[in-house]
Amino acid sequence: MRDVILILLITAATTLVTTGSATAQVTFENTYGGRQPDRGYSVQQTRDGGYIIAGRTESFHLISGDVYLVKTDSLGATLWERTYGGESLDCAWSVEQTFDERYILTGFTQSIGSGLGDVYLIRTDSLGNKLWERTYGGVAADYGFCVQQTSDSGYVVAGQTMSFGTGGVDAYLVKTDSLGDTLWTRTYGDSLENLANSVQQTLDGGYILAGATGWTLTDSMEVYVVKTDSSGDVEWETVFGRAGSDCAYSVRQTSDGGYIIVGQTPFPGNELDVYLIKMDSLGDTSWTMAYGTLLNDVGQCVRETADGYYVIAGMTFLDGPRGADVHLTKADSLGGVIWTRLFGKYGSDWGFSVQETQDSGYVVAGYTESFGAGRADVYLIKTDRYGLTGIHEEPGTSYAVHRTTPMMDGRPNPFRVSTTITFALAEPSRVTLKVFDASGRLVRTLLDQHEFPSIHSPVSVQWDGTDDAGRCLSNGIYFYRLTSPDFAETGRATLIR
Repeated sequence: MRDVILILLITAATTLVTTGSATAQVTFENTYGGRQPDRGYSVQQTRDGGYIIAGRTESFHLISGDVYLVKTDSLGATLWERTYGGESLDCAWSVEQTFDERYILTGFTQSIGSGLGDVYLIRTDSLGNKLWERTYGGVAADYGFCVQQTSDSGYVVAGQTMSFGTGGVDAYLVKTDSLGDTLWTRTYGDSLENLANSVQQTLDGGYILAGATGWTLTDSMEVYVVKTDSSGDVEWETVFGRAGSDCAYSVRQTSDGGYIIVGQTPFPGNELDVYLIKMDSLGDTSWTMAYGTLLNDVGQCVRETADGYYVIAGMTFLDGPRGADVHLTKADSLGGVIWTRLFGKYGSDWGFSVQETQDSGYVVAGYTESFGAGRADVYLIKTDRYGLTGIHEEPGTSYAVHRTTPMMDGRPNPFRVSTTITFALAEPSRVTLKVFDASGRLVRTLLDQHEFPSIHSPVSVQWDGTDDAGRCLSNGIYFYRLTSPDFAETGRATLIR
């Protein structure tokens, strides 16, 4: 069995400015909403080159909030906006343009339905006029987080249910026909809390779901992934993480038939890092990545790009009143960061959805407290292929990243004899490289010294599975932490003697 090689690479972001030439890409940052909080959770480029954004508005429903749908042209200018719902809380977390260039939305409603809250499915025409609405659920609270039109012109909705299943909260999958009438429903999970944040129909006609399982009250969640057949019956399921605050928010099938998943994973000390997982078609792990800053970083959405790489949107949390910035990250086919961009200014700014656009740029939707007309506005960011808009951009920022060589058994980070940790620096810096056990206890300091730039000659540090006293450590999961005054990055590996 080969040793694990962990690569951490720090690179400075390249600053590029879009020109006015014929080949230039459209870029902008726009906001939508009124004087009260308005939020965008999902965006898709439409076939006319514009964008459709779904979320929630309190500006146009002061009592509790309505579903908010905004259609823009290719420059982000509003063509129309619509609200849906009743007298109580209503929200949309997912939108998709359908085969006939209409729209399907899913979310949550307390205005109609049978319980404390139901899955909410809305079908509109091409101008956003409601054609029909449906609710799904029982007497307790049920939520729809993601919707996709399926190959039979019906719909599949993923979320969570407290009305059905084996536990207090179960992952929930609803399959409907083209009119929204239920064909079947399935629940997944055990006696713990379980939820599905994302779903996609797979090439074989089944479905892939990703979310979390565990106990939120005790902060002991793990990433939960389920693959089903076309009837929603489980083919395989798996969990990732170490029962901390692990959670998956987005899953997509990749061009090789496998899956890419993004979410969050904790590092000892309560910081969260973006968690990127690549799986093969059978659910075996190809590699995992965790990266971020010294504070909390969350990945909310991932998409494979036309070049076989990945684009990730989410939030980077900051010290002080700014709260958070939207982050947009481009990663290579093994998860190594190519660049990361931050968007936002004085307040909290959140990114929830990303897609590669027809001109090879990217569009991100979320909400902003830094710009706009109200306390929070829907935030739409259109970048070029390098993730740049030329507007409101901070100096270039990139994360430290690690890459784990896939093992023969297909599991992430196992080693028997030693692990070689290799990193490269774009700038001179004093760095420390430390190893922690699964409880967060420091077991080994591998490096604490000044290092010079080493892009073309990486630094390699070997760890033989012993502590600072030279004692052999027991089998289990260990965390590598590379830090400097400007960055921090975490890797993980499993010791198997």
